Amino acid sequence: MQVTVEPTSKPLDFALGRSAAMEELISMLAGLAQTNIPVLIVGESGTGKDVCAHRLHQLSLRATDPFEKIACGSTENSQIREKLQDYVRGANGTRSRTLFLDDVQELEPAMQKYLLALLDSPGGAWNLRIVSSAAPSIQRDVEMGHFRRELYFRLNGACLRLPPLRERREDIPPLLEHFLTKHARELNRRCLTVGQAELEALAAYDWPGNVRELENLAIKFIAIGSARIDPRDFPGSTLRRDEAPGTRYPSPLKVAARKALRRTERELILDALERTHWNRKKAAQDLQISYKSLLYKIKQIGADQEENLRGERS
Repeated sequence: MQVTVEPTSKPLDFALGRSAAMEELISMLAGLAQTNIPVLIVGESGTGKDVCAHRLHQLSLRATDPFEKIACGSTENSQIREKLQDYVRGANGTRSRTLFLDDVQELEPAMQKYLLALLDSPGGAWNLRIVSSAAPSIQRDVEMGHFRRELYFRLNGACLRLPPLRERREDIPPLLEHFLTKHARELNRRCLTVGQAELEALAAYDWPGNVRELENLAIKFIAIGSARIDPRDFPGSTLRRDEAPGTRYPSPLKVAARKALRRTERELILDALERTHWNRKKAAQDLQISYKSLLYKIKQIGADQEENLRGERS
């Protein structure tokens, strides 16, 4: 059964950052920890949802009580049902604990219905602090009817959104330094210093695997005893395999060019939206891209937030 009781001394790697986004998140987390509000942690794979859940528990009034995790995507319904029934019957001994539902969007419909019924039943809190994690797609799953709306709002008493690493690139150096030190100690190897050229290359990469991918790279550096970057570590990135050795790392000019391109794209999209009075279908036609691509880009550049502010001003 993939239900585990985990120690509360898990490393807080995700909190090692200097970005404004992480400072705000850590402040919110500290405040929520002192309540019993159910918390939903949303983030891409590798952003640190598991570590965030542990941090929430460590700062809470239940810090000395058990922290139990159910991996919803890899645990059979019957096992999850059995575990929840144990809570209802008080078969776990102490009734005070934190229950972490990891990847809660992976629960099958029947299990979603069962969990909702338990939460809505008299005394359904069972003195549990429920923390859940989900991928950003959970909102779309709710809209499409794949995840029960009522259950979503029961679990989402407060939402913590973990930013992907590409949105907090200034955190890459301190995170990398932490991981290099940590794994050098664990592997009994010498720690490495990463050069400026390598750091520029890492800052230019989009990190689809987020913090987990960065940690894996740090482990590789320590294991091989070198911080030299191999383009094969960065599939689909600007670190091309066919580049000459002298041009292995993206230059500041290339980085500036990409930033300028993103700014230009943003301006074109906003101009098309304003011109069409925010009619997305017409704007997509003007831009000669698909409607779906435009919706993605609007979210990517944060234009949906601008629309909200525009609506408030009007």
